[in-house]
Amino acid sequence: MSIANKVCEATVKKSKPDIDERRREAFGNEEEYEKICYEYLECKEYAYQNATQLVLGKFNITMQNLQKVLTSIAPFELEKKLYQCEKPDYDDSVLKDDKYKIKEAFVYFGNRFIQEMKTFYNMMSTIDQNQQEYIMLRLMILKLRVDDDLFFKYKVNEIQLRYLLYKNELYDDLEVKSVHDKIAKFDDMINVG
Repeated sequence: MSIANKVCEATVKKSKPDIDERRREAFGNEEEYEKICYEYLECKEYAYQNATQLVLGKFNITMQNLQKVLTSIAPFELEKKLYQCEKPDYDDSVLKDDKYKIKEAFVYFGNRFIQEMKTFYNMMSTIDQNQQEYIMLRLMILKLRVDDDLFFKYKVNEIQLRYLLYKNELYDDLEVKSVHDKIAKFDDMINVG
C-alpha cells in the first residue's frame, strides 16, 4: 500500500502539478471549486488504480488478498503502520513538532469534518439512494473542502497532520482518540448508508 500510495501521488503531481493550488484558489467559487475537485479525484482514482495494479503484480498479490489483510487490521493501526513506511512530503518548519499545535490542528480538523458530515448525512436522506456515484462524489468533495480549510489555517493537509500525530506519538492522546473515534463513526455511517 505504501508503494502504491507513493506511485499514485507522484503520478498526480507529474500530470497535474498545480492542481492543489488551483483548487485552493477556487475555494470561494463553488462551481469552479467542484470542477477542479472532480478533475483531481478523477486523476487520483486513475493513478491509484494503475499504481495498485503495478505494485500487486510486482509482489504477485491479488486485490482480494490485499483486502483480506487490510480488513483484518484496525484502521488506526493500519494508519500507524503506513506511516512507519511512508513519510509524506511536508515543510518541517510547519507546526515545528509542537505537540500542542498539532493536537489543536487535529481537533480543529476533526470538528470541521464532523460538522460537515452531519450536514452531508442529513442531505443524504433527500438524495435517491440509487445515485451512489453522485453521493460518493459529494462526499469526496466535502472531504477535500475540509482538507483545504485545514491547509488554509495550519499549512498542512490531513495526511501530513496524521503523520505528525504519529511522529509525535499523539495517537494515544485521549482527546486525539476521541476525535478520531467520532470521525470513524461518521465514516461508518456513510459506508452503511
